[in-house]
Amino acid sequence: MLGRGGTHTGSWDLENHRSRSFVYRKYKEYLPSEMEDMSRCSRSEHLVEAPTGQTFMVKWYTDIFWNGPDDGVRRWKRFMVFEVAGGDAIATNDIEELCIFLSIKGEPFCVEASLYGLTPNCIYYVGDFDYGKVNIGNNERVGGYGFSPAPYFIPPQSS
Repeated sequence: MLGRGGTHTGSWDLENHRSRSFVYRKYKEYLPSEMEDMSRCSRSEHLVEAPTGQTFMVKWYTDIFWNGPDDGVRRWKRFMVFEVAGGDAIATNDIEELCIFLSIKGEPFCVEASLYGLTPNCIYYVGDFDYGKVNIGNNERVGGYGFSPAPYFIPPQSS
């Protein structure tokens, strides 16, 4: 289970409770203007386990875009992806042949892109007022604004 702020994980095993703090490594250097942009954003953290056994933490930054004086909607601004290994959270922009699915109303999951005809190294997401696909390598988004056709993704089921 990921703790508030994405700084530690905890295990709720009744017989073997564990808590582990993260040491963040390989953070990207951001320009002051990028840091200012991110400081205005809301952030949520999501822990995702890949079919390869890797664990990723995704920080999802959203910002408010104003349509009018009293009409703002929260939209995607950026993702930051970390591979969790032991007590380290290592920044990465390459999850290779995997893709991650995030939604505000559902559980995150990860699949091998080639098994489902999807784009590798991408995050597919559904927010409150936007949805799309983001390439983790360059943090560029492809997708629509407005309401998503569904509020969450359904993970593939094994037969």
